[in-house]
Amino acid sequence: MLTGKDINELKGRFKPDVVTVDRFAGAYVNGEGIIATSFNKSFLNIEDSEFKKYLELLKGIYSPKIGTNTLSLSFNPDDMKQRQGFLLRLAQEGLTDSALSALYQEIMENFSYVGSYLILVFHDTYDVIKKASDDVELEESEDVYQYISVLICPVHLQKAGLQYNQYKNLIDTIDQDWIIEKPSVGFVYPAFEQRKETRDHLTYYVAKPKETHPEIMEEVCKCIPKYTDTQILERFGDMMTTSAKDEDKAAEYLTRIAIETANLIDQGKEYEIVDDTYLGGILDVAGLPEDVKTRLELNYRTCFGNNYYPTVRQLHDEKRANLYLLLKERNKGKDLLKLAQKALSKVNPILANDISAYLDTQR
Repeated sequence: MLTGKDINELKGRFKPDVVTVDRFAGAYVNGEGIIATSFNKSFLNIEDSEFKKYLELLKGIYSPKIGTNTLSLSFNPDDMKQRQGFLLRLAQEGLTDSALSALYQEIMENFSYVGSYLILVFHDTYDVIKKASDDVELEESEDVYQYISVLICPVHLQKAGLQYNQYKNLIDTIDQDWIIEKPSVGFVYPAFEQRKETRDHLTYYVAKPKETHPEIMEEVCKCIPKYTDTQILERFGDMMTTSAKDEDKAAEYLTRIAIETANLIDQGKEYEIVDDTYLGGILDVAGLPEDVKTRLELNYRTCFGNNYYPTVRQLHDEKRANLYLLLKERNKGKDLLKLAQKALSKVNPILANDISAYLDTQR
């Protein structure tokens, strides 16, 4: 299983004094979908200013937020051997021009984006040091991990404007330049899980949890697409509204489900897979009407059944559950104040009136 600790271990190595990235390549694709320029060169020999900027871009796809920005993808069984072989050649044989050209072409044919962008590919070899149970590093090497990091960075034209030119000591115009932004999508192969190379998985990154670029997952990585946690909750909410046929009822049912998933998480069941049967049990405990339950189960199966079912944690709406508990505590406080008001009405009517006035402001 991929963890944030795995991601941070790799990310922590992308520092000027410890980085071991030996080679990197890139292709700038203009707004017409044509490669305007490309390169393939040693990473450690570039200028220091460039070196640090490229490192910052590389670190951009290493997010420990699993499920939010980072996903662990499995290969489509029909394409698994061929795609693994292609990506492994890039990782083990270095960044050959022929393999890079094929990768660039696949990205250009499938990437759903209007505008210019830069494709970057980094090759690295990590001599993984064995660690004791207390995380103390041992001397001998446990594994040699060779991998590639692929980034797709949008490029935008800087807005025209004015600036203070300190060399001329005057105000003049800003030249418009094409600015390379942080990566919007990227992937790492082989995956690094539990401090080991995992060839059956690919680690996938998205900058925006609602914009996952499934076309890259499916057509370039040849993987089974996944939703981020944000997308799962969004889709589940939409299908509940459709199934309940009433927004207020849907909100009520979603709150009930959030309370039940919170209970399951408290029981240590956060990573259990919620298939149709499991969902049915949650809906029964939440007390959903039978007709709503039937429609929701059908919509749920249609949405998630072909790819993968979410876990309890992914279906848990923490904000909704916390809001419910907050309101519950607030209402409990109101009830106690009402009891106090009633008890004080005869012995201290002034204080009782003050409590009544306060309760009126909380309606």
